[in-house]
Amino acid sequence: MIEVRKVLAYEFNLVRSIRIRALTDAPYAFGGTLEKAVNKPIKEYEFDTKRWAESEESTLFIAFNSGEAVGKAGAFFEKESDRAFLCSLWVAPECRKSGIGKKIVSTVTSWLRNRGATTIYAWVANSNHSAIDFYKSIGFKSTNETKRLPSNPNEFETLFEHNVSDDR
Repeated sequence: MIEVRKVLAYEFNLVRSIRIRALTDAPYAFGGTLEKAVNKPIKEYEFDTKRWAESEESTLFIAFNSGEAVGKAGAFFEKESDRAFLCSLWVAPECRKSGIGKKIVSTVTSWLRNRGATTIYAWVANSNHSAIDFYKSIGFKSTNETKRLPSNPNEFETLFEHNVSDDR
């Protein structure tokens, strides 16, 4: 059984382990690095997890398959622009193409839409072709806006957007 839910305040060890697992699997896909995730003090994971559990502006969702954490994604509103973002989407390799990614995105979309979002944005690493194909398959389109990937300034990422006001 697949469940996607907002992280709970005490799940900082789970947040750390799934972040490390995602960066180990796909280091090219995220703004952070495995080294930073491994060396980040547990107190910072505690602080971030509690904030995500309580916030209405920035949160983390975890996907479970039969009780095992197999995916994650963040959701936030950018302070400068108030744009809604889906970020750090990851699904365990053994669960890809099973619908879990779509369920995570659907949950994030509902959360953002319930807080007023009509368009959702996502930065996707240009080298992550499977993620680009996935986002396109669920209705995201490239804005053609690019920037350097924070974890690897030699790589670029592209901003994708999806109008969700018609998804109901």
